[in-house]
Amino acid sequence: MKYPHLNSGFLIPRLWITVLLACCVFPAAAESYSIDQAAWQQPRSAVMVKSLPAVKAAVQELLGQPGARLSILHEADEEGALWGAELRDWLVSLGVPPGNMMLGTAEVAPAALRLDVQTSGRR
Repeated sequence: MKYPHLNSGFLIPRLWITVLLACCVFPAAAESYSIDQAAWQQPRSAVMVKSLPAVKAAVQELLGQPGARLSILHEADEEGALWGAELRDWLVSLGVPPGNMMLGTAEVAPAALRLDVQTSGRR
C-alpha cells in the first residue's frame, strides 16, 4: 500500500484538530476603538456616553453583527478596573446586553480604554 496512513484513520482526525485549532487561534475579526481619559472626564450622562465616537462605533458594530462580543479592556490597575466597570454599567443601562460584553485587562495606551468588537467575520 502506497499511503498506509490514509487507511489508518489518522489523517481525518488530524485534519479536524487542525481546523479546530485554527478556529480557536483566529476566532473572529476584531475592530478596536479607544476612549482617552480626557473624553471620559466630562460630566457623564446617557447622552454623553452615547455620543463618544468610540462607544457609538463599537456599539453599532456589536449590535449589527449576530454573535458579536465586546471586550472592554483597561490597564491592570484599580483606576482602569473602575473605569472599565463604569463604562460597562453605562452600556448595560443603555440597553447593550451584558452577556455580549467582557471586562478585562490588556496592554492599552496609558489613561485609555480599548473597546474590541469580535465578530464571526460574516455579514
